[in-house]
This record gives sequence, C-alpha cells and structure tokens, in this order.
Amino acid sequence: MTVNFTIAASPTPSDGIYLIDYHSYFYSGIVIALYLCTIQRVDWALSEEEKIMNIKRMLQIGLILAGSLSMPVWAVMINDGGAYDGVDVGSVDTFIAEGEQTGNSNPQTEEDWVNSILGAGTATYTVKSEPVSYFSTDSNGVFAFALVSSPEYFLIKNSTRFALFQNLADLNWGVFDSSLLSSTMNIPSDNFTISHVTEFNGHTEVPEPGVLGLLGIGLIGIVLGRRRLATA
Repeated sequence: MTVNFTIAASPTPSDGIYLIDYHSYFYSGIVIALYLCTIQRVDWALSEEEKIMNIKRMLQIGLILAGSLSMPVWAVMINDGGAYDGVDVGSVDTFIAEGEQTGNSNPQTEEDWVNSILGAGTATYTVKSEPVSYFSTDSNGVFAFALVSSPEYFLIKNSTRFALFQNLADLNWGVFDSSLLSSTMNIPSDNFTISHVTEFNGHTEVPEPGVLGLLGIGLIGIVLGRRRLATA
C-alpha cells in the first residue's frame, strides 16, 4: 500500500475547563501534613483536644500547600446529552499525520504506514474496532470515542483517509480536533461514526511525577525530623 501523508504540529486546546486532580491534591496534603508534624515536633504530651487541634492545623496547612503545588489538568468533557454526557475524557490527543489509502487496508499495512512515520519497530498492532461511534465535547470541533486497549497510538480510518494520533491524558478515550483533519476525512459526519479505529502498543499508566515528588519530599522530611529528634 502506498500512502501520501502530511505531518502536523501538536494542537493546542482552545476550549474546555481546568480541573484539579483531587486525589493527588488530597494525598499530597496528607504527606505535607506528616512532614510538618515531624519538623514542628508536635508535643504529644498535650491533651487529646490540643493534639487533635494541632494535627488539624497541620493537615489544613498541608492541603493549602498541596493545592498551590498541584498542576491543573486540562479537561475535555462529552456534552452530547447521551449516556456519556459529562464524562471527562482527558485532553486533546496529539495529531501526528494524515494519509490517503491507495491499496487494501489491513492491520499489517496500517502498522507499516505508522512505523514509516514513527520509525521502524515503534508501533505494534493491538486491536481494530469497527465501526466506532464518537461524541461531541465541550470543546469546539473536538470529539471523543472509547478505546479498547489503552494504546500509545491510534489510527482513525474514514472514507479513503486515515489519521494517526498519540494517546495522551486519558488512555481509555481517543480525543481528536477535527479542524486538523482534511475535509475528505468526512469528520464530523451526520451519523457520528468512524469506519474503524486501529490501536497500537499497550500502555501502562504510571503514578504522576508531581505526586511522587511530593511523597519523596514528605518521606525525606520524616527521616530528617527523626534524626533531629534523636540528636536533640
């Protein structure tokens, strides 16, 4: 299969809302509170009421500091009024390239095309879904659809065109900006259906670096605080 393709720069979301990752915020606050309790040498000989007040004060300070350190997450949400209405689908995935199909389209030819762009051996075929329904979101021209294998890359095939994306924030959803696609992709269409989606490479989620950093700071603080207590 011979394919002509174009490569585009990563899109910048022009719409949407900011959300705080509240799980990271809460756990980071606890870590910071533990750190503060240690370095402040909380007097555990106080009355129960005074100890509780001290701990509450440290926790409040920790949550405030965690809030100031937490990075906002750009969120795109489905707003089609259907079953998925209000679902946070993460951020817009990175558009890499669009190509024209000039021969038979199958997982192997699509994998070869993807690797011709990303580099030999970069992508491995995972699963193909067809047809695939997609949904409108609160970002103008941005649409989302469910993914199967939490892939690192996915390919949208519609009409005689296909487009390659790198999967970002929420690996369970493909989120694309239709303004970056050519009109011959025929997206959006009246039936809101994509011919098929091909997924490449499994992807394992890892803890957020910011949370790990805060946890590390808290643990270091606990160690240093204990050393100060031992030498006092």
